[in-house]
Amino acid sequence: MKLPELATLGSLLIGLQGCGTAPPLVQRHFESLEATRLVGPRAAIGELREVHSAGYTNLFGMAGSHSFFHTTHDSLATTRPQLLEPVAQAFADALTEVAQRAAR
Repeated sequence: MKLPELATLGSLLIGLQGCGTAPPLVQRHFESLEATRLVGPRAAIGELREVHSAGYTNLFGMAGSHSFFHTTHDSLATTRPQLLEPVAQAFADALTEVAQRAAR
């Protein structure tokens, strides 16, 4: 399958909230990603709204505004692994750090 030349992530939104470890953790692991950072109540984007409304205040996550984000056309034909890999790696690194801290 030939991929379109214009495949992009669109606008990436990274939400973080809390005065604890989330903001510096997100800064460290997501700083290389071009994204809009939302802090405080505005950070409860996408599914984070449910997490925030359940009372959690130290959280982070992301939402995308790619034209095909979470649609039936969200496939290899509309994006590329090279675009998604840095986002997945940032999450994996951040969650690894959270797990290592919890194990101490």
